[in-house]
Amino acid sequence: MTHTKHLMEGQYQRGVQPNYSDQVTLVERWHKVDGNTLQADVWVFDPVNLAKPWYTRQSWSQLKNDDYALRIRYWDCRENSNNAIIVTKDGTSQFSDFSFGKDDAAVSKDSSAEKAPASTH
Repeated sequence: MTHTKHLMEGQYQRGVQPNYSDQVTLVERWHKVDGNTLQADVWVFDPVNLAKPWYTRQSWSQLKNDDYALRIRYWDCRENSNNAIIVTKDGTSQFSDFSFGKDDAAVSKDSSAEKAPASTH
């Protein structure tokens, strides 16, 4: 289960979901239903735009891909600098390495962010 906070306001699903304010939080529960199906239950909490939490369930099924022609479609998430795409010499694509700090929580403005224990090294 994940609890996501600190999202930019806007509309994330291009007309499928409601607009989000800068106070939105999401709770997601992901699980594998069977050997071919992945399912996500998502609850959106936004006190500015929603009178009650908005819920959706999404499912994905694995397809045969013997010739490797199918690829995951990239979704450009501009608020995350870790989403840069690199085009390789053979024409495929790859994400760059993530660039998280040693203790991202230490610089967070969220008082509920868990701080890393002091290093003893």
